[in-house]
Amino acid sequence: MLNNDVIIVGVCGTSCSGKSTICKKIVEMYPNEIMHIKSDKFFKKTCKNIYDGIPIWNSPEDINFDLLIKTLQDLKTKEFAYMPNKAFSEKADKKIKSRKIILLDGFLIYTNKELVELIDKKVYLDLSVKELIKRRISREKDSVDFIHKVVIEPNKKYESSQKESADIFINADNDIEKVLYDLLQIIKPKLISNHSK
Repeated sequence: MLNNDVIIVGVCGTSCSGKSTICKKIVEMYPNEIMHIKSDKFFKKTCKNIYDGIPIWNSPEDINFDLLIKTLQDLKTKEFAYMPNKAFSEKADKKIKSRKIILLDGFLIYTNKELVELIDKKVYLDLSVKELIKRRISREKDSVDFIHKVVIEPNKKYESSQKESADIFINADNDIEKVLYDLLQIIKPKLISNHSK
């Protein structure tokens, strides 16, 4: 039976929307109460798409959702669970301790119906295409053509359905501190609610 005292908060959004950075900052603020799980750790060994001879993990079929869901279910029902220590391994070889709040970040986490039903609060970091390109060039030094074909086009394919699953939208074009503040306003009441039980 799932423990409703353990809350899973999904943090979805395209590349460069700040998902991982913000989740890490929040865990640093509440290390004993909040944990962070990246769906990237659940990438399969092989992927569906190839770009210019390079494998690209950018579709739902590239994620081992069965393993991800099992890890989250265990975190909701047990003190400990197991997850992959490294992406592309598909081996649940890292032991993790459950916390009151689990931040699950990923750009495709709302594409799986069973996972969506398991997530208690579904946040979407909404980043404009213009800002995505700007940040991606700055961070990864990618070409505009690469960004369009590997990031923007796949995102458009799943964006509408993922947004339909979301409960709350945050403008990710804002600076990181503003996005962090907005996400904290969602999480803090959950912490207070758990403390009162």
